[in-house]
Amino acid sequence: MTFERHDFLRMQQMAEDGAVSTVIVKDLSRFGRNYLEVGEYLEIKYPTLGVRFIAIQENVDTLRESGTEMMPFNNIFNEWYPGGEWA
Repeated sequence: MTFERHDFLRMQQMAEDGAVSTVIVKDLSRFGRNYLEVGEYLEIKYPTLGVRFIAIQENVDTLRESGTEMMPFNNIFNEWYPGGEWA
């Protein structure tokens, strides 16, 4: 539920250093559950760094601009899921 994960931070540093050109995840919830932070990475940071993002389950591919129209809604639902009785 947080981006303060050791391996995520390591991957992010590699992306900033130009060593990562594509990030592939099973689904958007595996990337992150904070709506604002996910949006910042996928709509600001990664495009600025030239990093392609693919989420297999939602058919998101930022290079092909597929699946991106539903991405904000998926991210909102993913943020809600761990709350309440699931926390």
